Amino acid sequence: MLAQRWDGQAPIRGRSILVQAEQGFGDTIQFSRFTITLSTMGARVILQAPSSLTKILASISGVSEVVAQGEMVSEVDFYMPIMSLPLALKLRPTTLSPAHRYLSADNTSVQFWRNRLSHCRAPKVGLVWSGFRGHPDDAQRSIALNQFINVLPDGFDYISLQNEIRNTDQEALKKSSILCFADELVDFNATAGLIEQVDIVISVDTSVAHLAAALGKRTWILLPFSPDWRWGLQGESCVWYSSVRLFRQEFRGCWVKPLANIREKLIEYQSNLSTSSIFMPMN
Repeated sequence: MLAQRWDGQAPIRGRSILVQAEQGFGDTIQFSRFTITLSTMGARVILQAPSSLTKILASISGVSEVVAQGEMVSEVDFYMPIMSLPLALKLRPTTLSPAHRYLSADNTSVQFWRNRLSHCRAPKVGLVWSGFRGHPDDAQRSIALNQFINVLPDGFDYISLQNEIRNTDQEALKKSSILCFADELVDFNATAGLIEQVDIVISVDTSVAHLAAALGKRTWILLPFSPDWRWGLQGESCVWYSSVRLFRQEFRGCWVKPLANIREKLIEYQSNLSTSSIFMPMN
């Protein structure tokens, strides 16, 4: 019997539903949270996604099975494209609560990166300055590494969370003190394990920003003047993630103000850490 597309009306308690990721990595991470709602409704949830996401998505509470796109899926009662879940669940921006942590890297990845970064003593900041170069809005959302580096204050260990470094950024990266592990970030679970080790993630609007936010990490996202629909047009917070702070361009194509704000907030964060340490009891 062929599976039916779930319309949000048919009872799903005790039934199986295949949720299919039909858009990009960031979209899949962002909307995967709604599989938890399906599970609480009593459904057996099978999530189908790109292979680089399967391991990290398997950490979602309530998802019974995660399969890679192209793999055989057992017979199910219903199917649903992942981006259609909010509509089927009758969610609205006014009723949507910002999500806390709903993803987690596996212990092997977390321990691996903990060991790799054991020499770092300063607060650690993860950086993502460019996204997928084939994205239609890449020129608006990505930032040259040189421009990014110029605003970063001393006193932090900076760690690249990118699995691809553009040729135009290679020289700037070599001259910087940014730690780079591009070849070892083989999937999103590996990246998640690295994110678990940092204190803050600063990212342009790309999939790693969604990953960090879904991990509950303090995440600062740099947005172009005309941002993607999901971030709205104003404000520092968003309806999707509780740990996200948005830094918006005031003028099209100009990153000066949001990057200056990032620098200011990093210095403020550093100052707060120093103040807190003064009042810590001595052992």
